[in-house]
Amino acid sequence: MSNSTSAQFAKLWSAKLERVKRILRKLPGDLGNESLKFFLDSFKKEQSPDGKPWQPRKQNGSGDRSTRRALLVLSGRLRKSIKLTRVTAIGFSIGSNTPYGKYHNEGAGNIPKREFLGKSVASNRRLMRMIKAKILLALRH
Repeated sequence: MSNSTSAQFAKLWSAKLERVKRILRKLPGDLGNESLKFFLDSFKKEQSPDGKPWQPRKQNGSGDRSTRRALLVLSGRLRKSIKLTRVTAIGFSIGSNTPYGKYHNEGAGNIPKREFLGKSVASNRRLMRMIKAKILLALRH
């Protein structure tokens, strides 16, 4: 390889590496936002992050408004409280600041478990595809 060819090669790969580094710096925030969307979608579908439907509401036979509304939604506060709470260089956290969110997510006493945050194989696959696509895009250009 001639000096000019090796210099061009080095310049090309240096630029590609810079694009990958930029992507890696932004990646935790991007992955956090993608995860947040996933959890909010699961919440709207009334299912746990692993795709299991939430336990239905007990029917009291009255047919009032509470039997027609979505599960875990009275004011919408719980759903709106699900946020990206922390982003660092190596990861992110998603959570809810409602005092009762934990009881619904994990179940407690007479409150059935209706998990809206947790581990998910589907979410992990989605995030891995996103990582791969972003890095491949940086290397292609």
